Amino acid sequence: MSPDSYPQRTAHPKANSVNILKRLERYISAFFKLGRIERIAKQADQASKENAGRIAQTEALITSQMQNMGRTIDEQTAWVNGRLAEQSLYDSELSRRLDQFFLSRGFSDIPEDAHPAAEVGDDWSSPLKVVHQLG
Repeated sequence: MSPDSYPQRTAHPKANSVNILKRLERYISAFFKLGRIERIAKQADQASKENAGRIAQTEALITSQMQNMGRTIDEQTAWVNGRLAEQSLYDSELSRRLDQFFLSRGFSDIPEDAHPAAEVGDDWSSPLKVVHQLG
């Protein structure tokens, strides 16, 4: 059989119109889907800009709070160091006076004016008096 001998098929006019309608329906559907997608993208962009603003505000607030906390910690550290220095001075003075008291008690056979802790006006008769004098 020759190619010319095959019966020729012709497209039905009804099938062509259905194909065109289907294609047109797909285009219209795609057009509306594209519009919907663009609207969703625009809303997402706006929401992300709002969130970026909120994040920047929160970040500034956190930075400010951290600086305030740093200053507060520095102030408290300085106060504690001051109190520790005062306590150290108090302990040193108490230790010095107790040393002098116990040294003066240990040398009772030496005359009164030869005691190494003999300061005018100091009463070293009792360690409790020493503590009360310092307090």
